[in-house]
Amino acid sequence: MFRMRSLVIVLLLSLLSGCRLNQLMVWPERSSADPVLPPTIEGAELVAWLNSRTEGLESWRSTDVKVHVRMPGLPMPQKLSGSLACSAPRSFRLVAQNLVGLADFGSNDDLCWAYAKPGESIVLTWQHEDAGLLSMLPGGLPHLDSDWLMTILGVAPLDPASWRLEQDGQRTVRLVSAESDSEGRTLERSILVDLVKGEAREHVLRDGYGNVQVRAQLSDYRPQGGVDLPRIIRVNFPATETELTISIGKISVNGPAEARLWEPPRGDGLQQLDVREVLAQLERGGGPQFSEPSATLPSEARANAALRQIAEQRELQDEPVFDAPATPPRRFRWFPYWK
Repeated sequence: MFRMRSLVIVLLLSLLSGCRLNQLMVWPERSSADPVLPPTIEGAELVAWLNSRTEGLESWRSTDVKVHVRMPGLPMPQKLSGSLACSAPRSFRLVAQNLVGLADFGSNDDLCWAYAKPGESIVLTWQHEDAGLLSMLPGGLPHLDSDWLMTILGVAPLDPASWRLEQDGQRTVRLVSAESDSEGRTLERSILVDLVKGEAREHVLRDGYGNVQVRAQLSDYRPQGGVDLPRIIRVNFPATETELTISIGKISVNGPAEARLWEPPRGDGLQQLDVREVLAQLERGGGPQFSEPSATLPSEARANAALRQIAEQRELQDEPVFDAPATPPRRFRWFPYWK
């Protein structure tokens, strides 16, 4: 009887007090901390705040990196392990591999490169100002502009004069910057900032028509060596339906790095081809390995044919061999795949 009476009293108090009882019950998961940044913050103040989070950072490196790749043509997502390093002003290196193959993307002050195996024994290279030409390659090579990448990775501070502030929501604002690339095309860069945590959550690069070329989402910030860096970077390339999720483990900050870290891969049988050479060859109709018109071939087959033709022209010997068996074309992919 006593328990029943107590239950009735509790129910009556709940009905009479209405929502006041809920106000008295403060659940830990619903409580929210005060915002790190005020909603009235100015653009220059926000840029200064973001720069302060990585002040003094010139380079960092991690040998504990996991890469998860999703892209058309893969029967299943790829999981790779490797290393990532960056150094101002333009040096970057991501090497990841699994039991099937390897992917190597990088840049230095002079050029950028991409290499993958299994695939052609060719390291594709391009000048920094030619990054826009990569979108013209059949198969769509995912890429990041090196200068923009340095900003995402925290080794290049933002210029306050280049950014304007736009309101995005109650707890987020967006920094926006417009510029032109080497071809004269307008590009828009934006950074979504969480005012509550004071963190950059998203970097977006759009073309002059407003189409998203690259979207990088940042999360899991952790302090390391006096700076705050994201440990998860999810990069999406809408045009090629490709997504990379990079999970970063232990990081070493401002440490020495060997000069060869910022050099394209080299080895027996490897050749470097500039993207302009490949595009020029594709315009001439692809390689001669196919008897059918190049226009009827899949774009990836034509790209591989062009790569092989350029490489073979560089290796012509005194007496060519005509009875060598034909090699079937491999797919124009820039990540290892199971197939």
